[in-house]
Amino acid sequence: MVFGTASGHLLPTKSHSPLPLEENFSVSWPTVFAIAVGPGMDAFAVGLSMAFWGVAVWTPSVIIGGVAMGMTALGMVLGRTLGSRFGNYAGLLGGMILIGIGIKIVLEYMASG
Repeated sequence: MVFGTASGHLLPTKSHSPLPLEENFSVSWPTVFAIAVGPGMDAFAVGLSMAFWGVAVWTPSVIIGGVAMGMTALGMVLGRTLGSRFGNYAGLLGGMILIGIGIKIVLEYMASG
C-alpha cells in the first residue's frame, strides 16, 4: 500500500514484494504525474470523441471512471498477490501479455488492409 506524505513523496507502508526495497524508497509526485499522463491522454481522446459525436458526457464519464478505479484496485491487489507468490515471474508474464496484445493489434491492422 502506498500513501502520500507531507513531504511530497509516496512511501510504501508495507511491502508484500519478495524483491528487496531500499530503506528510503520513495516516488516523487512529478514521477506519479508522468505515469498518469498516458491514461489521462487516453481519457482525453475518449472524451473529445464523445463530444464530437454529441454524446452526453457525464454518465459515460462516471461509468468509465468507476471501471478504471475498479480495474486499478484489482490490479493492485492481484499485483501484490502475484508478486508475493511468483516474484519476478509475474512481471515477466505481464510483459509477455502486453507484447502479445501489441502483436495481435498489429496483425489485425495489417490484415484489415
